Amino acid sequence: MEKSTKIKLTILGFIVLLIVIISIIVYFSIPAETSVPTPAENSVPTPAETSVPTPAETSVPTPAETSVPTPAEISVPTPAETTVPTPAETSVPTPAETLSIIIKGRTGLELFEIKNLDNEILLNNTLAIKDGLLISLDPNLKSFIIHFKNDNSSNDIFLTKIIKNGLELNKLEHIRADLRFPIENPRYKSVANGNFLWGGEYRIDL
Repeated sequence: MEKSTKIKLTILGFIVLLIVIISIIVYFSIPAETSVPTPAENSVPTPAETSVPTPAETSVPTPAETSVPTPAEISVPTPAETTVPTPAETSVPTPAETLSIIIKGRTGLELFEIKNLDNEILLNNTLAIKDGLLISLDPNLKSFIIHFKNDNSSNDIFLTKIIKNGLELNKLEHIRADLRFPIENPRYKSVANGNFLWGGEYRIDL
């Protein structure tokens, strides 16, 4: 009985040992034979493989690529380039206006004065010399009066010329003889010609 039991135990131990050995063999062999593919074998593509194009790949052109031309490129010409010539460049100088008369005296002792219509004295108590006296007046005068102050049997005054802006005027058109004598009076024509043979005032209109 004891011998049979020993044999059974021996066989049982052998079987157990065999099972252990087989288990060990299976344990080490299963990963190589049936192992599930590693993440590296069926892994989902990494972000680098399916990544959306980076901003650099789809970026909108930079401002430098689409920038509007600078003011210097589209600037309007400066005023200096389009300025109209100044009056000084195009104006024609106008001649200065002048007014002058020439008065002579028969003896050179004739005394006269010149005044405006407001009785303001323009030339006071002057002798009408024989050779003639050139008198310059304000060119803006419209009228003036020659007052012959010391008439006598030998003294006479003659208005020989009226000159406006370098041109001699017709005395008949400017000496107001009608203020001294009626037109039918023989003295009228003498006064109209500039012969002031009688004392008093003689008006000239311009």
